[in-house]
Amino acid sequence: MLAEQELKSSSAEIAGVRYVTTATSRTTTKVDEQGLKKALGARTFNKLTKPVLDKAKLETAINEGDVDAAIVSQYVEVKDGATSIRLTKATEEDSDGDA
Repeated sequence: MLAEQELKSSSAEIAGVRYVTTATSRTTTKVDEQGLKKALGARTFNKLTKPVLDKAKLETAINEGDVDAAIVSQYVEVKDGATSIRLTKATEEDSDGDA
């Protein structure tokens, strides 16, 4: 319905409650890296790529004592995500008080 009318959002009031719908879309790009590497050649492909830290291997190395956790902790920052609230329609099980 929204796409037919070329709208990004629409609203309606039903039984005194206002509802808003919003059309969203997401585009992702997938690259066949092995095919691209063959087409470009390894030397050119390696100029376009970069090594990335494997966090799982780092954690394993710390746990096994191969890497000092005190050194790593100087370079690691933990950030908490934003708190969000989700609104859902309550069921009979939820109506007995706090969740």
